[in-house]
Amino acid sequence: MRRPPSAFYLSYTMSVKTQYGVIPYTNKKKSPKIILITSRTNGYWIFPKGNPMKKKTFFQSAAVEAYEEAGVRGTVNKKASYTIKFRHQNIDHKIVLFPMKIETLLDEWPERKERKRKVVSVEKALKMIELTSLQNCLKKWHHDFYPS
Repeated sequence: MRRPPSAFYLSYTMSVKTQYGVIPYTNKKKSPKIILITSRTNGYWIFPKGNPMKKKTFFQSAAVEAYEEAGVRGTVNKKASYTIKFRHQNIDHKIVLFPMKIETLLDEWPERKERKRKVVSVEKALKMIELTSLQNCLKKWHHDFYPS
């Protein structure tokens, strides 16, 4: 007869790694532009995101990641969020993305030598992003903020 898993095992396997990030965009009335960056590990086009930071709200953590990874500053929309969930290397992940209206696109930022950055249309961003969950997130954001 098999023994049930220990409490440690259950808490470990049931934990979820949560990260916070932004969907950075410029506020053009009918055709917003999206800022994408490459991941450091595989070069996929993604949105800036990272782990929660001590003594910072989720929104503040997301804004710091946007600055460090993409060299953007702006206003994070605290009323809207888009969540994706996935499993990678036996760990459940959750990424919560907040829309961020870009006010400044910097020429210099901490991770500029580690990543590429592009400012593109939503249509182009959907083609560049390989991860279906991120594509769906961008489609939902576009529908919510720029309904046809």
